[in-house]
Amino acid sequence: MFSSKPNQTYRSIAVVALVIVGLAACQQEPPRTIYGSLYFEAGPYLGELQLATGNAIPVTNLGDQRIERVSAFADGDLLLSIRVYVNERRRERLVRFDPLTLQRTQLVGGQSGQYLRASSAVVYTVDDKLLTAPHNNVRRGARLVATIDWGHPPTIVPIGEHGALVADADGPIRRLDPSTASEETLEALSQRCKLSDAVWLEDREQLVCRSRDQTLGETALAVVELSGRQMGVLPLPEGRVFRAVAYLADQRVLILNEQRYNWFARREEHPVWAYDMDDGELLQIAENQPLGDSVVYGRKLR
Repeated sequence: MFSSKPNQTYRSIAVVALVIVGLAACQQEPPRTIYGSLYFEAGPYLGELQLATGNAIPVTNLGDQRIERVSAFADGDLLLSIRVYVNERRRERLVRFDPLTLQRTQLVGGQSGQYLRASSAVVYTVDDKLLTAPHNNVRRGARLVATIDWGHPPTIVPIGEHGALVADADGPIRRLDPSTASEETLEALSQRCKLSDAVWLEDREQLVCRSRDQTLGETALAVVELSGRQMGVLPLPEGRVFRAVAYLADQRVLILNEQRYNWFARREEHPVWAYDMDDGELLQIAENQPLGDSVVYGRKLR
């Protein structure tokens, strides 16, 4: 007969090990919760991605109208750039939209509308004209900034107290000053960055953009100052393609939309990630949610 003492010893060791593992698990910090919502355009739909849960829901459906761009606006509302066909003729409109009441108010004809919170101004285009106007008097308060032969609807990125950055596709980046209705070309920044999919880090006064430096690779996201000085490159996993879509300054988190192909499911997928600008941690928000060309961080929840 074998002695039971060795078995008792092993059981005691096992119990102690389980207790240690349990204590270590209790001491681990719970996953960080990202709060708020992201509003994005999807054809005639305005969508909302709830960051805490990763759930995406439709906010409104505009039917035969297409949302070309969504921007923040005053008082927590949204500014929608809408395209519609009237008697087979294309029309562009800027519409103020309340995501809580779903009320819409047409402001003016135009496209590529972008609200600049720091100056309470709206920047938009009508044909080849770049205009700026007070947000509370868009129709009658418009001033011409420049006349530019846009090849495509321009990208407009608000940059806080510095106004806005404007560029047409891969053209030069211009800085717009809404207070004087003037613009200047930023040559050094234009050589360093592509403005499409660029996001302004307002608390750092830096831009996250797709780098033009071929030595960094075609998918590198660089952190650059307005002067064109590159401060670094986001250390994202190699071999994967991420697009910066929004910055949550109050949470110091950059939202990324990944593009990848799932060979098993035979489909393209777009996971949504939160990148912590302090420690570089990646937290997955949603497994597959394409976020369109324009995204707005909203604190007002329905």
